[in-house]
Amino acid sequence: MTTIRQITFHNFKRFDRFTLNCRESNILVGPNNAGKSSILDALRVLYGAMRYAKRLKPRLIRTTAGEDWGYEIPDSSILIGVANVVRNYGDDDAIIEFTHSNGRKLIVELHPDHLTRLYIRDANKHTSSGKSYFSLFPVTVVIVPTLSPFEQEELYVTDDTVDRNRANRLASRYFRNIWYRSSKEEFEDFSNLIENTWPGISIKRPNRPPESPKSLEMFYSERRIDREISWAGFGFQVWLQILTHAQRGDEDAIFVLDEPDIYLHPDLQFQLLQLIKNSFKQFFIATHSSEIINRSSPGDIASINSNYRTSKRIKSDEDYNEVFAYIGSIENVELSRLSRAKRVIFFEGKDKSILGKFCQKANLSGLLEDKETIIIGVGGFGQWRKVLETAWTFKNILQIEVSILSLFDRDYRDLREINDLITEISSAEVSCSVWNRKEIENYALNSTVLQDTIIRRVRERNPKSTLSATGALEIISIVSEEYRHDVISQIVSNATTYERRIATGRDVSQITKECLKEFERNWSSIEDRLKIIPGKQFIADLSRHLQDNYSCTITINMMIDDLKISDLDPQLLSVLNQVEEFCRR
Repeated sequence: MTTIRQITFHNFKRFDRFTLNCRESNILVGPNNAGKSSILDALRVLYGAMRYAKRLKPRLIRTTAGEDWGYEIPDSSILIGVANVVRNYGDDDAIIEFTHSNGRKLIVELHPDHLTRLYIRDANKHTSSGKSYFSLFPVTVVIVPTLSPFEQEELYVTDDTVDRNRANRLASRYFRNIWYRSSKEEFEDFSNLIENTWPGISIKRPNRPPESPKSLEMFYSERRIDREISWAGFGFQVWLQILTHAQRGDEDAIFVLDEPDIYLHPDLQFQLLQLIKNSFKQFFIATHSSEIINRSSPGDIASINSNYRTSKRIKSDEDYNEVFAYIGSIENVELSRLSRAKRVIFFEGKDKSILGKFCQKANLSGLLEDKETIIIGVGGFGQWRKVLETAWTFKNILQIEVSILSLFDRDYRDLREINDLITEISSAEVSCSVWNRKEIENYALNSTVLQDTIIRRVRERNPKSTLSATGALEIISIVSEEYRHDVISQIVSNATTYERRIATGRDVSQITKECLKEFERNWSSIEDRLKIIPGKQFIADLSRHLQDNYSCTITINMMIDDLKISDLDPQLLSVLNQVEEFCRR
């Protein structure tokens, strides 16, 4: 892994002491002046300092801790102003400590009274070049600088000028020069990306017009009409620039972008988020965009507040409400899209992104791409009447003509009760499906694939681990066995409650006997057991077990990522296809 695991700040800008625990996806949110931009500034410092240092041999330098092998970086190579990096303009250095996923620590010390120092802790003098030195801390950072409109007239400049400015705030002035020097393959990739992300548009390679060979021009085509890129709207100009910077990195790079919501329409914001996730190993985005927040997995979102010591990952609806309060959007963000919606999906559960994750795994893109379908979270199974009430309100009060689909967890309800529910909801012209498994998270629990995922996670932490498939299966069995009594009591309780409601007169002991017989049959098979245990809780408890015993964790996203389409439950695929068809009506 070539990612940054942690960034720690001391006396840097707004931070007295602050730690950001990093993941592959890092969406930084919070109130103005909370420190989001300070975190991105730290990554800009890292990029500029490493770019300068990689060309040189390390030498012994004096640091706040004594002496280390490293570099002194001139201010001209630091992409931020050094004059105000120290918190409250104090005498002590501002210090940024980056921890790599390999455990190495890279330190940057800044102060306006001396050159910036960069060093890797415990590096030794035997590293004879910048290349070998930074092999200890292998990262590639791609910074998207401040974006500006294109120049009306762009002069042809030297290769050195292009290389010096392709990653800084002057990049927009040399946009045509950058692509003029690209290879045929690079430009074809860029052109295809534009056509795929901005329908109806194609881009042409820059050229030097014969009548003005000292300048460059670049055209795009829309509805078969060629226009110079400087004539385009600012949103499209920004899109061209962001995708250009995205082309600078590969899948192992770290992508850094500040507030794309300033420039882009909400639909493009989400499209950009998907593109970045698919293109880079790790990314950091600071944003106030409710569209990006609403479409992101909770664990991807880090709430930043310089009054605290650490960032806070979003885990609950309360956390979301706190974030939306920061950006002035405490109401359900999805509801703001009702005015342009044609379809509504009511989904039980707090993590709607899991539904989207399964759609991606099944190669079904309708739910993810459709702009006329919104997803609204409802409470548990018992809240199904609210779906009917809401459908009636849409039609008769708000006079909004929408198609409605509802998806519910099965939990531990009797199959007859579920059939009654589907019949009643369908009679109100609302489509309805109920998962066959306890909840949607249970579809990520494939025992064979899960064993492989556990072994991989343990060996990533400890390459010498001898954990076998049998050992991984035993872990699954031990953790899941904890739910035995809770599951059977829930099954019996729901069955007897339903029997009382429909008044069949059957004896409770007979009902209990039938429930126990069915339960034991399912519980004896690990694969069937994983269908009926509480999925969310099992994943949390399994991760805790692995953390306590093997110093690693596991998430539902990892589990889904490791599944093949052939591993997906047929009923899950059937419902997902129903959702896909619904979104394409």
